Amino acid sequence: MTRKEIEKQVGKLLKTSTITDHNKKMLESLLTTMKLPVLKKILTALKKEDKKMKQLSDKKDRIQLKYKIMIEKLCKIQLSK
Repeated sequence: MTRKEIEKQVGKLLKTSTITDHNKKMLESLLTTMKLPVLKKILTALKKEDKKMKQLSDKKDRIQLKYKIMIEKLCKIQLSK
């Protein structure tokens, strides 16, 4: 992977990252001066964070669906009484 590709991916992941805006701006301004191994470590950390955030979002969706189904069943039971 080339330096430009890594910088592009880091920039894309920074947009959705949960780190503070100050840290995002610092990273964006320092991207061009960082050494390649440091860039790779940052990219790896941002990918892990993105993956965990997606997993949390999926889990939230599953829980919402579960409770929606449960409420619908309770409503049916209540209406049948």
